Amino acid sequence: MNTSTTGGSTSKSASQKIAEAQARSAKVYRGIANNPLMTKEQAMGGSIYVSDKSSGSKSSGTKGAGRKASVKSISSQSAEETPVVSTPAFSYAENPNVANAYSQLQAVLSNAPGDFSSQYSATLNSLYNQIANRPKFSYDFNKDAMYKMYKDNYINQGRKAMEDTIGTASGLTGGYASSYSQTAGQQTYQNYLQKLNDMIMTLRNNAKEEYDDEGNRLNNLFGLANTMYGHDWDAYRAKVSDYQADRAYHASRYDSERNFNNQDRDFAYKMYLASLG
Repeated sequence: MNTSTTGGSTSKSASQKIAEAQARSAKVYRGIANNPLMTKEQAMGGSIYVSDKSSGSKSSGTKGAGRKASVKSISSQSAEETPVVSTPAFSYAENPNVANAYSQLQAVLSNAPGDFSSQYSATLNSLYNQIANRPKFSYDFNKDAMYKMYKDNYINQGRKAMEDTIGTASGLTGGYASSYSQTAGQQTYQNYLQKLNDMIMTLRNNAKEEYDDEGNRLNNLFGLANTMYGHDWDAYRAKVSDYQADRAYHASRYDSERNFNNQDRDFAYKMYLASLG
């Protein structure tokens, strides 16, 4: 620092004086920025310097001190004139009926009926397949156990009858076999075979009757299972109908409670705005 002392006083260089002037200007602008109500003259009043041309130095006068007090007074007054007022935020407590209605609606929705099912579905399918895929009636007497039984019986009886007939006819001719006795015995045997052939038609009719009876039995069982299936379906439809009615009622109640709550909230908000002036 370049200073010279003369008679006990200090003389500042030109560069020092410029630096101090720049610092004072910066202080003025900071004061205006911190308090927009402060004018440049008020900010400068905080430090008024009088130039002493003879000594080349500046000294502050009593006027500057008065302006400093004025700046403080204006700044304090400005802060008191613009107090910060806290405005309460709008608040509204929802009507508990809304939550209650919503809870009841959700309870109904959670108990929605599932897909339809019946314990008779499997029985119906099984009976239907048996009826639909049942082969047409046919009869083969060679595969009929009853026919085999009758066949063995009639053949045995025919042979015995033939032998008896031949024996009887031979006795009439002195114990000698004759063409007559042979013819008579053969005819007796054929009569038993004809009875066996007649029995085939009887056995076929019996088999057809059994076939028809089995078809009727399957149809009756199918009808019974279908009736029980219908009862299950009617019960399911009634359950669905009751569910739909409950759902519509609780959905309507929830909408009504919510709309009423919204109207009440809107009215409360209007009253809140009116209270703010």
